[in-house]
Amino acid sequence: MAALAPALPARSTVGAPAEGDDGTMAESATLLARTRCELQHVYYDHGVFSIAGWIFEPGMPFDEVVVRVGGEDRARVPLDPSPGVAEHFPWIPEARRASFRAAFFLEGACVHPYAAIEIRALRGGEPRARNATRFVPGFTERVSPPPPHLMERVSACRDLQAFRLAGLATVGEFWSAWERHRAGTPLTLCLDWGCGCGRLSSIVLACAPDARLTGCDIDAEAVKWCRAHLKEGRFRRIDTAPPTPFRSGEFDLVLGYSVLTHLAASDQRAWIRELARVVSPRGLVLATVHGPGAALFSPDPGLPARLERDGFVDAGRDGRLDGVTSDREYYRVIFQTPEWTRETFERGTGLRVVEHAERAMSGYQDLVVLEKA
Repeated sequence: MAALAPALPARSTVGAPAEGDDGTMAESATLLARTRCELQHVYYDHGVFSIAGWIFEPGMPFDEVVVRVGGEDRARVPLDPSPGVAEHFPWIPEARRASFRAAFFLEGACVHPYAAIEIRALRGGEPRARNATRFVPGFTERVSPPPPHLMERVSACRDLQAFRLAGLATVGEFWSAWERHRAGTPLTLCLDWGCGCGRLSSIVLACAPDARLTGCDIDAEAVKWCRAHLKEGRFRRIDTAPPTPFRSGEFDLVLGYSVLTHLAASDQRAWIRELARVVSPRGLVLATVHGPGAALFSPDPGLPARLERDGFVDAGRDGRLDGVTSDREYYRVIFQTPEWTRETFERGTGLRVVEHAERAMSGYQDLVVLEKA
């Protein structure tokens, strides 16, 4: 994974302080909160770097963004009307003007082997929020594209580059967490739990060729696609309830992106125990959850208050896996507080929460880092 350098970490309730692009403490990283951001286009060709995406925060209007690459300001552009984003979030006024686009000349050394990208959102000329990711030139072209319906099933997205860019951002945050907690330790055995059509697995295989990767999912069609197109990995279909076919202590690292976000409390408890079983002693489980920050984007205005009161909210079924699982009530939309998460994930599992980074994943989902004793 040498090509994926650590991004600027989100604010953590437990863990190391945020760092800047150059590894020093950066004012922007420590003072600016993460906000929701999605890159839809990043391209580098003949010295021209072009980028487009959207960024917004409920209750915090922005009017322009600064695009930083390699730790330096490269462009400052206004936010434009964003009808597509507004259609997806009609209840959030800030989603109506959230799009940005920029192009500028950039030396090749700034983007090879990767480009560290930071988007800073401004209001009245003052920075208000930020997000960070990375871009690997040519990566999209090096990996077979999954069928659009498989991409949409796991990401609500049919655009290949947006799908790949989101995967790069996710793996980058996971790799940053591995480096923070296991600096200098080579990654050898990795499980991508809930791999879908390989959004993360394809990147791990491409950027960490020495790691032996296993992916598993309840979606038989997605697993079949991974077996056919990601031949360096091992992929297994699993049931909606544990156990898995893997040996106890088999993996150094378990990745679980946007899986627990869809599981009821009883299913979360069962799966956390199973992940604790298959990870090795001192191994890490890196999983994401919908925390209070994600609740701000809900169409239900009362959800944040209910979440603060109850610690856990089941907001209803998610129909994207209809036909994949026979139980139409299995796949949910779940929100949980850091306190509920810690208590539930640590109780009787042998796991310890060593970091809970709020909104670390594209300014939306929380990252939970668990260590096995």
